[in-house]
Amino acid sequence: MNLLLIILLINFTNAQFNLYLDSVSVEQLFEVKQHRLYFINKNQFRQSAFESSLSISPNIHFVEFTWNADRANFNTSKLHYEYNTSSSDEQALLRPVLNIIEKGNVPRETSTFSIFFPCLTTNRVNCSVLFRLYNSTANHTSMFINLKFLKYCRDETINHSLLAQFYNSNQIIEYLLIKESRHRDLASITITAIFAYSLIIAFVVFLIVFCTAISLFCLYRITITKKTILIHDNQDHPVLPMSFDMTTFEDVSLYSCTQYDFTKTADELLSSVTFADCTIDQHNVILHEIIMEGILVYFFSC
Repeated sequence: MNLLLIILLINFTNAQFNLYLDSVSVEQLFEVKQHRLYFINKNQFRQSAFESSLSISPNIHFVEFTWNADRANFNTSKLHYEYNTSSSDEQALLRPVLNIIEKGNVPRETSTFSIFFPCLTTNRVNCSVLFRLYNSTANHTSMFINLKFLKYCRDETINHSLLAQFYNSNQIIEYLLIKESRHRDLASITITAIFAYSLIIAFVVFLIVFCTAISLFCLYRITITKKTILIHDNQDHPVLPMSFDMTTFEDVSLYSCTQYDFTKTADELLSSVTFADCTIDQHNVILHEIIMEGILVYFFSC
């Protein structure tokens, strides 16, 4: 339907309408040399060129289009245009700006117009420029051409001379003030976010330290409780004297013992908690050990 309308509209004006990106613009956008990208070529509408958005990299601030409506007869009616622009996120990208008036005539001679993308912050934004073409003598028949873009914005300073191509002095000041305001808002949001994240991290660290301390305290209490229970369980057993001497039978004979393992060393005996850990059975004591003890009579008297 769009194709039929534009052919009908341009035929009424007896003109050949062209809209394209020249070789310089194509090389800038796609790094392809000596090629043009036609949107409309001699009234032939290229649907595929309008279906997808043109990706604009961060280092490209404007795109230049070439157009004309070549009329065979200079006295025939002119092809008029008007346009408006839009941005999906004006916090990151203001509406695109063109260096032509909003309402006018499509030039007869080949000429160019540029679309400027006024980025404010770093982001990826969809935007568009919608042209309406019409002829006042053709029963107000009109045709819409939608140029779609995907702009990758980057927060950077734009040259004043570039801004002057699209804005007057007051508009430049207004744009710079808006950009500075966005920076302040972004800085405020960033500080708030950092503070919030710091509080969250501090709370998490506090929970970890608190839980660790509680766990250690509980482990300590459990250990103390177990030791207390063991002490109570072994109350009936006398504690080994600190000066226990394995070669002095007189020391060990002071205790009533039932078993004794002579393979234990003195250090092992001294490390025992109670004498019940290392008891003596007098029937297992050999004569050599009795002689070494030196109190044979005392042993037999037991």
